[in-house]
Amino acid sequence: MSHPKIDLLLEILDDMWVTDNWIDLLMSLKQNFLVLKSSFMALGMATLLFSLNTGAAQLAVQTFEDELNDNGRCSLREAIVNANRDDQSGSIDCPAGQGEDTIFLPAGTYTLSLSGRNEDEALSGDLDLNSQLTLIGEGAQRTVISARGIDRVLHIGQAGGVRIEGITLAGGATDEAASDGGGVFVSAGARVDIVDSAIVENFSNRGRGGGIYTLGELALTNTTVRDNSTDPENGNGNSAPGSSGGGGVVRQTKEGEGGGLYNGPGANLFVFNCTVSANTSKGRGGGVFNDANGVANVNHCTVADNVSQRGFGDAFHNSFGGILLFKNTVIANPALGNDCSGNVAATGNNLASDDSCGLAVTFSRVDPMLAPLALNGGTTQTHALSPESPAVNASNDCTLMDGFTRVETDQRGVARPQGDRCDLGAFELEM
Repeated sequence: MSHPKIDLLLEILDDMWVTDNWIDLLMSLKQNFLVLKSSFMALGMATLLFSLNTGAAQLAVQTFEDELNDNGRCSLREAIVNANRDDQSGSIDCPAGQGEDTIFLPAGTYTLSLSGRNEDEALSGDLDLNSQLTLIGEGAQRTVISARGIDRVLHIGQAGGVRIEGITLAGGATDEAASDGGGVFVSAGARVDIVDSAIVENFSNRGRGGGIYTLGELALTNTTVRDNSTDPENGNGNSAPGSSGGGGVVRQTKEGEGGGLYNGPGANLFVFNCTVSANTSKGRGGGVFNDANGVANVNHCTVADNVSQRGFGDAFHNSFGGILLFKNTVIANPALGNDCSGNVAATGNNLASDDSCGLAVTFSRVDPMLAPLALNGGTTQTHALSPESPAVNASNDCTLMDGFTRVETDQRGVARPQGDRCDLGAFELEM
């Protein structure tokens, strides 16, 4: 492969053998590397740049069918098995995995159909990710992986880091044998980034975490978590988004906690520029549940219309010994009048529709004037702010929890701030 910047770098490296002017040459090398990197990123090829450095495999999915055979088409399941094992045992139709692999999913819906729960090699049921792996779709509105109730969508093991980008994960449902994590289960020791994606209409049957249950390190960025449930009366993991479904979820009566997200004991959760909306739990934490010794950091998010059927934290529940921090966040419309339960750390610059979050909220008993969840630009759904919303220009510290790192965009990619100061929540009102 020839590229003018690559050729220039090679010339510089050649010159380094015949000159003593090392400092100038190294500075030139750094400058040209940055230009080369920017050129690749401008072409949407940051992953290619990474793979050039690591030798990782690139696997392109060629069919929407859920299959494990050799028929000339590389399926998503086959690509994952090959990536997990660094061979072609899933299918010779896909390249062999090679370390930190990337799987590309064209636009469309990938419906899981090979039934068989509680199997951890991605041979049936959910897709088990057991290696360092990146899944890249063409945007959450265009690329969907739907379990359609046969199992959860993803089970992420302990081997290295996983990144999910531009994909909707939907229609997952667990059974009593492995009930936690209706959409996604993150194992202890795993490191997971979910970016520009959506976690939609998943159901944890008699378990915790309707959308996601995590015991590892999980970061959600520019992502929407909506309509997930641990409530037997609201379980909808049997259907893909927009479909009517057809049964298949066994209704139970035991409480489930963490309708949207469940951060388990000792786990670390980072949620930034995200929308957590219309999730339901039978027990505590309709939107987010943080367990003992868990650390949950929520920044510039909108947490709205979530329900705890028992009335213990429609938006958030924090267990004793857990650390729950939120900043520049909007908490709205508690169905049962209880935004928070448990102890919540005081970070300020938050708005809530009641006073149950205590000192963590700067503006309490305030209507944030949110529009219904919709696609307001970008690739994921958000709650737009009314121009009259008290959340507009309300942040006096538009940074991450460290107080130094500036927040430059909202969930959709719109620049912050639009006014004198940043807006609270995941949506920045354009001026």
